[in-house]
Amino acid sequence: LLLFFLTPGLLKASDINCEYPNILIVLDKSSSMTHGISGVTKWQIAKEAIDTFLTTNQAKIRFGLMLFPDPDKCNPGKVLVHLKENNHQNILLELSSPPPVGGNYTPMAQSLQNASNYSGLADISRRNYVLLITDGWQWCDPYDSATRFTPVDEVTNLTLKNISTFVIGFGGSVDVLTLNRCAVAGKTQKANCDPLSNDATSNANCYFQADDQNGLVQALTNIVQIITKEICDGKDNDCDGLTDGK
Repeated sequence: LLLFFLTPGLLKASDINCEYPNILIVLDKSSSMTHGISGVTKWQIAKEAIDTFLTTNQAKIRFGLMLFPDPDKCNPGKVLVHLKENNHQNILLELSSPPPVGGNYTPMAQSLQNASNYSGLADISRRNYVLLITDGWQWCDPYDSATRFTPVDEVTNLTLKNISTFVIGFGGSVDVLTLNRCAVAGKTQKANCDPLSNDATSNANCYFQADDQNGLVQALTNIVQIITKEICDGKDNDCDGLTDGK
């Protein structure tokens, strides 16, 4: 019997307790995503930003994708790409088809509820996150103002299941107050933020605001830096070969 011993420099990330956290991207595919920013649709901007983001991070994070609504109108979102490493091309394939110019609404709360029930986020061996990206309000046709804050309730349910929710508002038509409350309920609020802010241009918002492709890439990058920051939990959170930074 021959025994082989690998030196630390030869170990792969998977051999040295690399965590590979789960991030389920929950992306708004409402018809308002066909509206333009500087002549480019928000959907195309989001697709290109996610492409850039996944190119850098897909090897150290298990990404999945939910689009909402699915398939259309006000149907709740559905997980179209299940969580695993190196999911870049699978996710891009699902983003290749843009939303229709009319008829797709924003069932944010219903989709977050589906995310809460998704078995892939019940993996107790790693940390689990939802990354909500939306350009609008909780909205079905006809609009019911009583449902405005229902996404906050669903984020709270995710938190109770030990699933943290990061929130990115994309463009100037987001429901700032709801997104601020969602970030607080998801335990991902920025330090010293104002959960009562109702201004998308405020630097005090609790969620991440993006208004163009660079801003969206930066928001995604900032979130990953938070998630992969080394913490004292017996795992290699940033996949640099050092458990707990040692």
